[in-house]
Amino acid sequence: MRHSIIRKDVKCNVKDTLSQCLRKAVTFSVLEIPIVDDNNVLRGVLDLSRIAYHVGELIGKFDKIKCADVSSSPKLTIAVEEDPPLLNVLKKMVENNTTVAYVVNKQGNKYEGLILLRDLLKVIVNNELGSLKMSSDFIVKRAALLGDDENLIQAIEILAHRNEPCGIVYNGYEVSSIMCLGEALSVSTSINVDNVEYYVVDQASRKPVFIDINDTLGKVVEMLNEHQVDMLIVDDEYKNIVGVLTVNKLASKILEILEAKGEG
Repeated sequence: MRHSIIRKDVKCNVKDTLSQCLRKAVTFSVLEIPIVDDNNVLRGVLDLSRIAYHVGELIGKFDKIKCADVSSSPKLTIAVEEDPPLLNVLKKMVENNTTVAYVVNKQGNKYEGLILLRDLLKVIVNNELGSLKMSSDFIVKRAALLGDDENLIQAIEILAHRNEPCGIVYNGYEVSSIMCLGEALSVSTSINVDNVEYYVVDQASRKPVFIDINDTLGKVVEMLNEHQVDMLIVDDEYKNIVGVLTVNKLASKILEILEAKGEG
């Protein structure tokens, strides 16, 4: 495993409030962030999609609740001493349906860093599949359509309960996007924690990152990493939106390709 893809600085402390932890997550553009104590022992993770699912219950409490009180167990941990091949790490991340693998010491408690799925894919794709073109089966065609005047909290809850990767917001001739559940929630809390329920989707949406249906996988992973996102909006040669591409779906398809080649 290449230690250069392990990010050691992404973490929050058990003493941090939920609001502080959310802001750190959006700073690092991650949907999950590890929670460690003063001895760097991994105490849990803050899963922003899980927080989004319960956002209605948390309004007005972001600055009062400790992130450790709403933490969950990590889906995937990898001991740094095991040094597994990158393809094995990819397979484990796909099997666990996660965008984050937490790296710990041999004893399994000290936090050493994390591996983001988009970082891992960049290395694997550039080495193996960079010139391969994307196809329609890489795309998630279903996405929730949200109006730009829709209540932000309601929109987040809609996306969370539908398990949708994004909401596409039509604003005149422009398309904006809530890039992911956790990011929308993080952006909203940075606006004004006490008044978040009064904000509409348009005030917390981000400019979307587009990719052409005929682009290569090399370009896809380049865009994911350049813009630090886990989702791209896919359009055709006429600039019509044909769907979205999530990093999870991309990872699953790449693993299929590599296993079919006998590399799995």
